[in-house]
Amino acid sequence: MKQEYYEYWDLQSGTPDGPLTEKEAKKLHDEQEMYVVVFKEGDTPKFVVKMQFRTWYCTVFHLNENRREKIIEAYSEMYDMYDKTGIGIPKGIENQIFLRNRQEKYFDKEGWNSWLYEVSGK
Repeated sequence: MKQEYYEYWDLQSGTPDGPLTEKEAKKLHDEQEMYVVVFKEGDTPKFVVKMQFRTWYCTVFHLNENRREKIIEAYSEMYDMYDKTGIGIPKGIENQIFLRNRQEKYFDKEGWNSWLYEVSGK
């Protein structure tokens, strides 16, 4: 699976915008600025990882054959689950990311529906 870097992924059209080099993407990552990594099998995008840092650490879009998201997973850094000071984080898990929620989308006779699962099990 190959990876490509972009400034943005348009969810409506299922296309990337603003190609970046790996070096440019690393610079954005180090500065905690938003960018996108697209993982492809051949020429077909399978996953889009949107690095956000401020709202969530990152969001992973699992794409269907039409380049639309079918599963969306949001990840956060451990200190976001407690507070920005890191107080209360169990030892050994700092600087790790954790699944915050998972949304599954599907199309039925009525139209698009989705289920949102949070880490609390709701």
